Amino acid sequence: MLFIHGTEDDFIPYSMALTLYEAKPGDNKQLLSAENAGHGQSSEVLGETYWETVFAFLAEYLPH
Repeated sequence: MLFIHGTEDDFIPYSMALTLYEAKPGDNKQLLSAENAGHGQSSEVLGETYWETVFAFLAEYLPH
């Protein structure tokens, strides 16, 4: 499971993403934090890093 969350989200607190990440069992998980991003702004703030992370995660877990 890939968690992506902005650290300045005022709708869903960043702490909730950390709680969900820690609650997810196993090691097939990743957390991408978008520093200073508000709700729904992660892709804008992270730019190409956002998409590189998403596609790399998918490539690792989806059959080819």
